[in-house]
Amino acid sequence: MIKKEETTTTELVEENKPDTVKASVKNSGPRIYIGPSLRGVTTGTVYKADLTPALAEAIKALPAISELVVPLGTLTAANRELSVPDSALRRIYQMAEDYKRGE
Repeated sequence: MIKKEETTTTELVEENKPDTVKASVKNSGPRIYIGPSLRGVTTGTVYKADLTPALAEAIKALPAISELVVPLGTLTAANRELSVPDSALRRIYQMAEDYKRGE
């Protein structure tokens, strides 16, 4: 019998790119929003199941915001990446801030 090996997004990121975080809104398990506070969405909100309608609406308007919803297990790495001014996650954060100004 062949056992199928399962890997998580976190494991793949740590294997391939230790300084970056790849987040997916479709990840299972608790996730945390690390973007700027938006109308109806607060920074640091933990989602155990579905996203709130306010966050889902923001993601529909700007799909990149979904990258700011990260699994709790990758929070430290995501915060580290946010502190790097030219990182992809930081640019997405800035896009979310621009979106916030336009609300």
